[in-house]
This record gives sequence, structure tokens and C-alpha cells, in this order.
Amino acid sequence: MMQRIIICFLALGISFGAYAQAQKKTDSSATQSQEDQSQKKFDYKSANKKAEEKNASDMDNSGNSDNDNSETPAKKTGSKNTSKANSKTTSKTNSKTISKSPSKNVAARPKPAPRPKPMSAAEKKKAAEEAAEIEAATPKGVEALYYQFPLEYLPVVKDFMDYKQSESPLDDLHHVRIKDDISLRKQIIRFKDIDHGYMMLQKPGETKYTKLQIYKKKNGNIIMAVEQTDCPNNVCAGTLKFYTKTAGGWKETTDEFYPQVDHKFVISRLKAAYKKEYKDLELYNSYNYEEDSAALKKAITYQIAPEDGSIVIAEQNLPAKIYIMTWDPKKEKFDLKKVEN
Repeated sequence: MMQRIIICFLALGISFGAYAQAQKKTDSSATQSQEDQSQKKFDYKSANKKAEEKNASDMDNSGNSDNDNSETPAKKTGSKNTSKANSKTTSKTNSKTISKSPSKNVAARPKPAPRPKPMSAAEKKKAAEEAAEIEAATPKGVEALYYQFPLEYLPVVKDFMDYKQSESPLDDLHHVRIKDDISLRKQIIRFKDIDHGYMMLQKPGETKYTKLQIYKKKNGNIIMAVEQTDCPNNVCAGTLKFYTKTAGGWKETTDEFYPQVDHKFVISRLKAAYKKEYKDLELYNSYNYEEDSAALKKAITYQIAPEDGSIVIAEQNLPAKIYIMTWDPKKEKFDLKKVEN
């Protein structure tokens, strides 16, 4: 019995050793097979690399020797194929790059501006009213010229400035100084007719006033007639001066436009007017006009008519009209018309 058991164990050991030996041979064969495959792969890659290097060398030789006739057709064909393959690859790469990265130099197209919303009827009316207010507030014609007219030619403005200065404090805390500006000059406008080029200025509470009348010449120059009149005790005496605006500014041109009156006609006209008004010449003779030319000149006054811009020459005491001056734009001078009755 014991012998049988020992024999069985021996048989099992021999079988196990045979199995182990066989398994070792199997593992060794598998390892060798893997190494053979790896070697084949390495040889294949090496062969491909050598072929690519050879093709590259052929391309370089082809580019450097355009007239070399020793190349074989096979080499040329390989070079062309490689060039086409590289060109396609480069083209695809560039195409992808361009599509992914747009040029920075191309400016972005601006968005279109939104269309303005149409105005309602109420908005249109309000806009028209605002435009009319701005238009009305904008100085034009004689008014605009008045604001630019030199201060030395307008005593009424200077007197008003002195009046306003006397009402303003000049102590150490205030130091108010009145300036000649548009806001100040507006305060003494008593009447204006822009269409006829006429304005009247007057300081509050004064009997003195100033009238302005403009006339235009063909060359665009403007003539400003300035009447300054004082009416104490309801007897008015006024003076008349002319100024011309050119590119160089304003200058006095009274001598050029001042009327040349006929002394004999003035005397005869006044005699007739006094006799018609008082039935005799007693009051007329008391003024001694015929003997004292200075007294006659002092009694003559000039009044600008606001309705048509004409200038009336009259005697201040009666008063009696003697001449009427009207501007002739064609002749660019004043026509002097006698008043006969």
C-alpha cells in the first residue's frame, strides 16, 4: 500500500515537471515572436525613413540642377508626387489657419445707424415754435448794426451807462462796473421797425431821444443816419449826422450827405408859414432870422420819419416843414424836395 502511494506521488511529480518544462518553452516562443515582430516594425520604419530622406534629397537635387538630364523618370515622378503631397498639406493647413484666425487688418463693418423716429404733430409744432423764438431773438438789420455801432457816436448810450453806474454800488465788497454790451443797449430801445431799417432809442424819463435809419448802397456799404433830438418844453431841436460802414468799419460821412439848402427859399417858406398860422409876421420878426443866420441855423431841425425813412427839415418853433429828403438807391444820394405850402 505504501509503495503504491509513493509511486503515485512520483508519477505526479514527473507530470508536473513535464508540464512546467512545456509551459516554459511556450513562453519562450511567444517572447521570441514578439521580438521578431518588433524588429520587423523597426526595419519597416527605418526603410520608410530612408525612402523619405532619399525623396527629399532627390527634390533638392532637382531644384538645384534644373538642366540635369541624368535623373531617371522614376525619381522625377517621386519628386512630383512628394511636391504635390506637400502642397496639398500646406494648402489645407493654411486654409484652416485662415478660417480660424481672420486678418486683423480687416475692419469690422459698422452697424447701420438706427432710423430716426418720425416726429408727431405735437413735436413738429413745438419744434417750429422753438425755431421761431430763436429766429425772433436773433438781431437783424438795423438792430444788429446798432449793437455794433461805436459808442462815441451814440451819446444816449453813454448817458445811460452813467445813469446805471450811479445806481450801482462801488464799495470794496461789490466793485460793480457797468459795461457796454447788448443787454445794456436793449434797455433803451423804445421802438424798432426792422423791415424799414428804423429804430428809436431813449433813456427812461428823458426828453432826449435818438433815431437810427439805415440806407444801402449798391456795393453793399451801409449808411446810418443818426438823429439826436431834445424836446424841452415841447420845443424840439435836433441834429443829423451820417456814418458809412465799410470793410474797415464805421466812419463819419456827414459832409457827403448833408443837405445843401437854399437860404432864400427857407426865409420865404417860413414867412408864408408864420403868416398862415398867426395872420401876421410879428412872431416871425422876433426871431430875426433874416439878419441872424446863426439863429436861423439853430432853429432848423431834422426829423427821421419812421414810416418811410425820409428826413424832414423843419423850423423848430412853428414847426414848419421846409424840405423833405428821400434816399435814391439808383443815384445813391438824397433827393431834396421843397415843401411849398
